[in-house]
Amino acid sequence: MKIRWCFLIFANVLKTASLILIDMLCNSECEIYYSGDIDPEGIEIADKLLKRGNGRITPWCFSLEDYKNSISNKIISEQSLKKLEKVESDFFKELILKVKEEKKAGYQELILNKMIEDIKNNF
Repeated sequence: MKIRWCFLIFANVLKTASLILIDMLCNSECEIYYSGDIDPEGIEIADKLLKRGNGRITPWCFSLEDYKNSISNKIISEQSLKKLEKVESDFFKELILKVKEEKKAGYQELILNKMIEDIKNNF
């Protein structure tokens, strides 16, 4: 039986086992869509995965609209904002500028309904 798609959920930090699994999926020519919180740590993880994934990992729900709809009242510290300077992927450039401007975190939980509709319609 062929599996059409599945979800992998990692909590906040990618551990060695998570990275090994992601590498195996990428090496098996699997397409991976990665979503995370829109804050410096979430963007940093996404950037690292894009570099690691050899073109097999696509950021999902990291648009400016997603940020607008997921924005919280949590203020991001200046120390945390500095992490955005390390992000190399051009994909996140506009998003990073907006996060630096707003200085607020965006959380996936706040766009869960949008994510569910996206899954129903596109996967």
